[in-house]
Amino acid sequence: MEDEATRAVTGLVEYRLLDAVEVDGVLELTVEVGRDEAACPRCGVFSRRVKQRSVQRVRDGLSFERPTMLVWRKRRFRCDTPGCQATFADGLRLTSPRRVHREMTQGWLSPRPR
Repeated sequence: MEDEATRAVTGLVEYRLLDAVEVDGVLELTVEVGRDEAACPRCGVFSRRVKQRSVQRVRDGLSFERPTMLVWRKRRFRCDTPGCQATFADGLRLTSPRRVHREMTQGWLSPRPR
């Protein structure tokens, strides 16, 4: 139930909200992809083997009158299929390389008219 309420408020359907704190007037939402596995883009087999974790901070617009920062915990997987051994990141993206997509998350976190 808590996950459903969080998704309804934030609109982060494919993501799991791990934490929400206010730091120096900025609302920081820590998220990760909700699935525990990802499909290898080379061979298509699903893997749960996490090779590496990293954090990407994504600036966003206002959420409940406060500036918002998404703290995205990303995972890199390694394929266990013999002969493949590819490495790849979580399949969903909040941003494109070298560019913040404010419009992608602004609708998720902005208050909606009643």
